[in-house]
Amino acid sequence: MILKCLGFCGWKKKESSSSKRKYKTVIEELCHQFCMEDIRKATNNFDKKLLILQDDSYCSVYKGCLEYNGTTEYTIAVKPGRDTIRSYMVKEIEVLCQLRHPNIISLIGFCDNENEMIVVYEYMANGSLGDYLSKRKKEPLSWNKRLEICIGAARALHYLHAGAKRTIFHRFIQPANILLDENMVPKLTNFETSLQGPLSTSKPKPIIDIIRGTIGYIPDEVLTLGIYTDKCDVYSFGKVLLDVICGTKDEDLMNKINMLASLHFGEKTNEYLEHFPPSKLLCSWIPMEEMVDPDLNGKIAPECWDAVMSIAQRCIDYEADERPTMGEVELLLESALSLQQQSDITHSSAVHYTLSSTTYIHMQPSICIHANNIEDMLNHQFPLPDIREMTNNFDDDYGIMGKGSFGEMYRGRVRLNGVTDNYYYWIAIKKMDWPSICDSGMQFNFRKEIEKICVLRHPNLVSLLGFCDDDDDDNDDDDDLDDSVDNDNDDDAKILVSEFIQNGSLLYNLHDSHRNKKALTWKKRLQICIGVAQGLHYLHTASIFHRNIKLTNILLDRAMVPKLSDFGFPWSNPIHAGYYAAPEWSEGHEFTDKCDVYSFGIVLLQVVFTSKLPLIEGESDPILKGKIAPQCWEVFLDITQRCLKFEANERPTMNEVISQLEHALALQEEADANTSDEYNLLSMTFDDDVLLGRALC
Repeated sequence: MILKCLGFCGWKKKESSSSKRKYKTVIEELCHQFCMEDIRKATNNFDKKLLILQDDSYCSVYKGCLEYNGTTEYTIAVKPGRDTIRSYMVKEIEVLCQLRHPNIISLIGFCDNENEMIVVYEYMANGSLGDYLSKRKKEPLSWNKRLEICIGAARALHYLHAGAKRTIFHRFIQPANILLDENMVPKLTNFETSLQGPLSTSKPKPIIDIIRGTIGYIPDEVLTLGIYTDKCDVYSFGKVLLDVICGTKDEDLMNKINMLASLHFGEKTNEYLEHFPPSKLLCSWIPMEEMVDPDLNGKIAPECWDAVMSIAQRCIDYEADERPTMGEVELLLESALSLQQQSDITHSSAVHYTLSSTTYIHMQPSICIHANNIEDMLNHQFPLPDIREMTNNFDDDYGIMGKGSFGEMYRGRVRLNGVTDNYYYWIAIKKMDWPSICDSGMQFNFRKEIEKICVLRHPNLVSLLGFCDDDDDDNDDDDDLDDSVDNDNDDDAKILVSEFIQNGSLLYNLHDSHRNKKALTWKKRLQICIGVAQGLHYLHTASIFHRNIKLTNILLDRAMVPKLSDFGFPWSNPIHAGYYAAPEWSEGHEFTDKCDVYSFGIVLLQVVFTSKLPLIEGESDPILKGKIAPQCWEVFLDITQRCLKFEANERPTMNEVISQLEHALALQEEADANTSDEYNLLSMTFDDDVLLGRALC
């Protein structure tokens, strides 16, 4: 049996050499553990002559020979360049050791040594689909073989979505991750960033997570909200179908688009490309017949072509719900292959098919296929002159809330190119008070902080759209330069650009309802609290603390959906947190997720009391009188008190908070459905260790 080994070498173990690593039971039971001596022998001590692939920023891949169960097996070892790779690797082991499918790469085992960790897979003799499409392999793939490969990949995805014990979202579907064995059988690989959902017997539920994947293969719902479903893999697979047809890498496709655009627009090509992204050009006016890989010219039967184009278009539909399941895609591709085979039998082997129809693929306009990485795609760098134009040179009339922590907030007006000269949309612009930030003693790199935050997408977080670092052009040659140099020159600007949230802060909506004339109902307040809790839980799962939870940092959009703002950056950390600060934080201890939980507990009180300070004897909002069901109140009060516990380890996680608030809302809705009378509540009481207002002094 031919196998391969992916080895992750160079991981620095923090524990003592005598300590034993602990893995989940499923890994210990289903995955064989090799010794390091066997791995070194298999790769001739990682001989460079056996090196297959080297990526200094990530890993090095070797081929070797390993004896296991009396069978000689080929192996490949991979050296990681970063410690964070280990967590991805363990996750992949956990997933793959439970999967058995002819179109998914088989995991053989792993080796965990003091300074090295290696994973063993079956060896793929013919490289990847990407190798063939990018012409790194000399032998071109026939159209029939390409369809067979796509069918195999579709079967693997169908198995992940519906056939495995738990639903699995791959998240990294691209030609490079479809490997080919000695018989050209396709096998999915690279499960390091996959997500496991519920049991496959139930309907797959959306999962919100940090954005992962490859530019050009990520659907809009992921880029804007970070929402993953099985339909995200379907979208990525649809893009693979287009790659199979075009037979080129993205940069080659970009060159082809530029060439075709020049034929259509001549001297105005650059001007047109500036207003319409390449993907928009591809879907707007370039027929797919002109994009076909030259190796396939005359080889595709018209009936098969129409079927495949229909499948690809449905897979990359903007609306996720309109995309087919992978089971449906599998059947449709098998039908398309059957049409091709029937046509080949009917016609002579020397026949040259002509595609007479004109097919346009309509893709999402948000996709930017010429970006270098996810960070570049999600965060546009705005030139300072553009920022000045958007804000009318930082006109006070464009101000949102005036001066905030380390900066001033403005609205920016952006004209939509190619629509009308008079159509605008608003964005939020925060002009950083960089000298004050530097004077505070904080040391960090502005660009690196942006890169950490830009991949965060959640329905309850304000999305970062871009930035302006006006002195960045001077520092391109040295990314490690410290940006904390004090410079009063206004042209040395540090500016954040984010989505504009129309309905202002929760503070405004709670305490200035006489101005906005739309007082928040109790159920709406509960829904807002649940949304904030979900956004905060998402940050905590990404190991990010908000550090500044308060009413003014909870914004409400046009649909009154809450969005957390001012999170993730070092300068967002308040110097004086006031009554929102957890006791341990006020006393100088380390900030933890439970400090955020405490601050959120204060917010829970503030949605009830009319006073802007959360006083123990405060009166509840008159608007809520008789509106809160006793059963709901008991649950709400209990979770609030738990959030405000003096001991941090006694406070709940944000996931627990979400569960309890959803329970409270369900009790309220149930009570409302059974009565139209007003409710009577007893006065609020607190446990002795709930120290409200501790930091007010």
